[in-house]
Amino acid sequence: GMRQDWRMRFIRPLGGIVPTIPKPSGHKDKTAMEQGNPSYPVYVTHAMAEAAELVQMMQTGLPQISVPVLLIQSHRDPVIESNASTLISEQLKTHDKETLWLDNSGHVITFGPEREIVFQAAADFIQRVAGQ
Repeated sequence: GMRQDWRMRFIRPLGGIVPTIPKPSGHKDKTAMEQGNPSYPVYVTHAMAEAAELVQMMQTGLPQISVPVLLIQSHRDPVIESNASTLISEQLKTHDKETLWLDNSGHVITFGPEREIVFQAAADFIQRVAGQ
């Protein structure tokens, strides 16, 4: 995943020096490319720094979340660590949490072959929560 790339620790200062850095050779979303979605060969340093800050904010806020949560992750996601949804779930304050695992999607699950499963799961979750 991204966090395994040592350069991510220096992404903020890199953003002021170079606009992009090449992705490691094994860090391309092959599933997305197979499904006709682009997987860019570079990281945009400014965007990656912003994403890293958002992740830190999310991690700080997780223990404060007490509303129902639906987590969805693909086993074939090359970007996110394979245990990301488990780690997030463990930090949530809420007891009402569901996790949906996908088997044939890449990182962008809303464009992948299982997108209808994602849409239906989200709709079912919203209906269940709204009915409480």
